Amino acid sequence: LQRPIQFSDLTKQEADMLRDGELQPLPFRDRSGRRVLVALGTFYMQYPLEMRIKVNLYLHWAISEDVETQQKGLVGVFCWPCGESA
Repeated sequence: LQRPIQFSDLTKQEADMLRDGELQPLPFRDRSGRRVLVALGTFYMQYPLEMRIKVNLYLHWAISEDVETQQKGLVGVFCWPCGESA
């Protein structure tokens, strides 16, 4: 990479996918000080794999810019499948 990935690098569909909120960091940390990333719903399975990877990479890159997250890590909470179709 020539530079870190930025939100402006995402296409409109990828940005909309991120705004859907199926994958998002919580505004607080767990008891150990780790960032909490939550995935709900279909985990973007309705989108092409390349788009899912790009959005995931962007989100993880953005989260990892924080020094405390680099030191203490990230924990994920996944609920899949989730909702009425489960």
